[in-house]
Amino acid sequence: SVPYQYLDRPTESYVSIYKEMGYNTYGVHPYIPAFYSRKSGYPLIGIDHLHFEEDFYNLYHQSDWQIYTSGGYISDYSFEEYLESVLESTEQSTDAPAFLMGISMEAHQPYENKYKQSDLKVIAENDSLDEATLGAFRNYTMAMWNADAALGRLVDYIDGREKETILVYFGDHLPTLGLNYA
Repeated sequence: SVPYQYLDRPTESYVSIYKEMGYNTYGVHPYIPAFYSRKSGYPLIGIDHLHFEEDFYNLYHQSDWQIYTSGGYISDYSFEEYLESVLESTEQSTDAPAFLMGISMEAHQPYENKYKQSDLKVIAENDSLDEATLGAFRNYTMAMWNADAALGRLVDYIDGREKETILVYFGDHLPTLGLNYA
């Protein structure tokens, strides 16, 4: 099920509540805008400023900013840097507080052949898992390691800000691992 496909009018959400309180609202997702109907759905939950994959590449082409890919997607490292740039630019352009919802992609499936074996730092031994499942698990674990490192950088950035900032971090779905992705 794609949640945004069910939206056909503005719908109350955490984002819309903050928007009503005077916040500028941002949605950042380093993937294609049509995926899961985000481009049409985000405004209906109150997001005014949309940032998708092409915005990452536009920033890359317009500045000296570096963009990195990892595991087939824009890396969580670059995602975290982009979040910082959105927060910095909104603070420079307005005094209004910001609500920013970001969804990263690096740790997203598929987990088969996601990283070169030389990139993997995970040693997993389990006689009950076949090599394909174990390989997917190693790739998933590498993605989580990268996500954790990016989260650490984001927390350090937030802790260093003068403006009070609240970070809420969660996954949007379970990983698809194992036999029949169970």
